[in-house]
Amino acid sequence: MTKKDFSKPARDDLEQRSLPTGTVSLPPHVDDQTEPLVVEPESTTADNYLKNYTAPISLPRREDITVKLGPVNLIERLDEYQSDENLLTFFLGIFIGAILGIISNWATASEFVVTPFSLILLGIFISLSIASGVWLKRIRNRRKKVNREINGLYEK
Repeated sequence: MTKKDFSKPARDDLEQRSLPTGTVSLPPHVDDQTEPLVVEPESTTADNYLKNYTAPISLPRREDITVKLGPVNLIERLDEYQSDENLLTFFLGIFIGAILGIISNWATASEFVVTPFSLILLGIFISLSIASGVWLKRIRNRRKKVNREINGLYEK
């Protein structure tokens, strides 16, 4: 390997380097290959050398890549409803987890003692769970309505 001057950017170094025709060694960044690289006579610069690398591209059918556009206000509302739905699902999970935590503490305690504070806390978490569930249901219905509204634009 040759010593490389790292004071210059790598791309500038690659653009300024001219590759000879015939058999040459691989560039310094490809150390794992052992075969020599054969450069065609027409590719004498580094840019032509890089252009020789291609990859096959397969596009899906035209029907599969159709982009449907909708009004911005509906898409923003849909995004807000999805965000609210995720947040409420998170809170509902937290409240149900708290309820299960209180019940499991009662079940695994050496003495089964139900304190008024734990009953109040359990009641708070149950009421918050019910409120979150109802609110989540309303938000889901709103999201579905906006989603149907957006999809209805294309069913005509």
